[in-house]
Amino acid sequence: MQNIKLFNDKKKYINFIVKIAGNFCNLDCAYCYEKNKNIPSGLVSVQELESLIKNTDGACSILLHGGESLTAGLEHMDAMLNML
Repeated sequence: MQNIKLFNDKKKYINFIVKIAGNFCNLDCAYCYEKNKNIPSGLVSVQELESLIKNTDGACSILLHGGESLTAGLEHMDAMLNML
């Protein structure tokens, strides 16, 4: 992955929305637009998240998102949070 150079000013940062459990969701919300997408699901690995952060120039914020991130499993979430 190449470095993501979005800003020349290091005081600025980028926001990332990371769907830990991919498209998998154990909820069935009537208003959900995500379940109609034909995108394969899969977990975001600790290594992928770490690579994303390391290859970002400057500071960033991470929003963990998804219907239920804990469907990834407690060990996986613990590893993600410890890495952050």
